[in-house]
Amino acid sequence: MPVREYVLKDASNLGKSIVTYRAKHNLSQKEFAKKVGLSTQTIYMIEANLQTPTKVTTEKIILVLEEDEQNESQHKQNQDV
Repeated sequence: MPVREYVLKDASNLGKSIVTYRAKHNLSQKEFAKKVGLSTQTIYMIEANLQTPTKVTTEKIILVLEEDEQNESQHKQNQDV
C-alpha cells in the first residue's frame, strides 16, 4: 500500500511509518526532525501517538516518506532492466 494511503487511513500509522523509516535509515528523532523541518519534540509526540499532527505537518512527513518510497521503486526498476 502506498505510504500516503497507509498514513491517511489511520492517524496512528504516521507514527509507525516514522519509526520504520528512521530505523531503516538509522536516523535519530533529531535527525529525522531536521530532515522534515519539525522539532524533535513534535516527532516524539507523533511517534508516541500523543499528538495528532496538523494537515501541514502530516504533509511534510508524507513527502519525506514518499521520497524514500519513490527511490525504492526507481531502484527496483533499474534492477529489472
